[in-house]
Amino acid sequence: LNWEEWEIEFDEYRKADEQNRYDCRFLILTRK
Repeated sequence: LNWEEWEIEFDEYRKADEQNRYDCRFLILTRK
């Protein structure tokens, strides 16, 4: 993975899913 890109994506997921109890990192990793 490109970790800089991952961090940006993680930040977007975190903002989008603030109220979601799922682990956003898991969601990203399953997409890659």
